[in-house]
Amino acid sequence: GQVYAKIGKYRLARENYKVAISYSKIINDEDEIANLNRRLGICFSKESEYSKAIEYYDLAYQYATEHKDTSLLASLSNNLGVVYKNKGDYQKAIEYYFRSVEWRRAMGEEDKVAAYLNNIGVIYKKIGEFEKALGFYQQAYDIHKKQGKKNGMTGALMNIGIIYKNLDQPKKALQNYLAALELTKETG
Repeated sequence: GQVYAKIGKYRLARENYKVAISYSKIINDEDEIANLNRRLGICFSKESEYSKAIEYYDLAYQYATEHKDTSLLASLSNNLGVVYKNKGDYQKAIEYYFRSVEWRRAMGEEDKVAAYLNNIGVIYKKIGEFEKALGFYQQAYDIHKKQGKKNGMTGALMNIGIIYKNLDQPKKALQNYLAALELTKETG
């Protein structure tokens, strides 16, 4: 299933995942069933079949909640955030992204926290709440900077520049764009 999913053949991936679920049920491998349900959700999400994606993510989410699988809960929260963003339900997307942030922070995975904060910023930008977006992009930048992740810093600076442009602050926008350009030169 994974090979088919990687090359974009989602129908074939789904067929293989469903077969794998039937075998996993025979041997009572609940961990694998939850993982396969998540992968089915990803396939449906990639094909813009969001209701089906939510259905499979929810099955995996129930399992992860019952078994206190924080890593799976964090991943699924992000997956659900993506689906709700793509559906245009921004409040629900933000809710799930915040859950992802909480789970990843609890696990000490700050690089993923930065990515999820960026996702929240994207939504606030999309709905025109630029000050909120700026705050989340700045938090993501701070985490990347602390970790020395120049690619992440570059992306955050570009996003911050876009927000300043939208706030009609061209000097601040330019400062951030130039800082991003310098980092890009350093990383090649």
